[in-house]
Amino acid sequence: MASKKQVLDILRAAIESEEAFGKGLSKAEREACGTYEQWCPKDVLAHGAFWKERMAGRVTAAAKGEALERTEGYGRANAACFAAHQHESWQQVWAYADQAHQALVAAVEPVDEKVLNDPSYSPDPGGRLLWSLVVGTGYTHPVTHLAAYYAAHGQPDTAVQLQEQANAELAKLDDSPEWRGGLLYNMACIHALAGQPDAAMAELRQAFALRPNLSEFAREDADLASLRDRADYQALYTE
Repeated sequence: MASKKQVLDILRAAIESEEAFGKGLSKAEREACGTYEQWCPKDVLAHGAFWKERMAGRVTAAAKGEALERTEGYGRANAACFAAHQHESWQQVWAYADQAHQALVAAVEPVDEKVLNDPSYSPDPGGRLLWSLVVGTGYTHPVTHLAAYYAAHGQPDTAVQLQEQANAELAKLDDSPEWRGGLLYNMACIHALAGQPDAAMAELRQAFALRPNLSEFAREDADLASLRDRADYQALYTE
């Protein structure tokens, strides 16, 4: 069971990672305009902020016992978010990211710890607890995007280090095979993006062993594209 303090601590770690990301960018990177196929830094931040903002509303509603429908149309939502913020300045996007993050923290703070751990309050038909949804949206999701950006822009060691730090913090929240499998899977993705296929394969094998249902998702995951021609990757689906 994750405590509310742990969840809030994780959210603080998320904003620290985003602040470090922003400080490490050049002026040109901050001012860059991306495409939907290749996001620039402010696109990455806006994307994370959009889902944090949405989660803040879901936390508030769930705490009131309101039934929420499952989120559908992720692609459409992501495209709409990109279009809404594509031409904003770095300052505007940064202000939006900060506002969304603070909204999520403010939504979590008054929630009883029991609500975070009671499946009856979860807005997820799949049964994920509310604390897991908050952590996934408020920390795991944005940090994984930051790590992927580092990997794609000549900083593979920074990418791996960030994901390792994230996994170390996230591992404290749950020791279930499903949770640990998800962490290993995220690590495999970053190793693959960072050009470290052997490490990626080692993580992926462990992830599938702990959480077999990830194997089907992995077939379509673009983060793992660099592994698909490897015999040991293909063997994962024939063993």
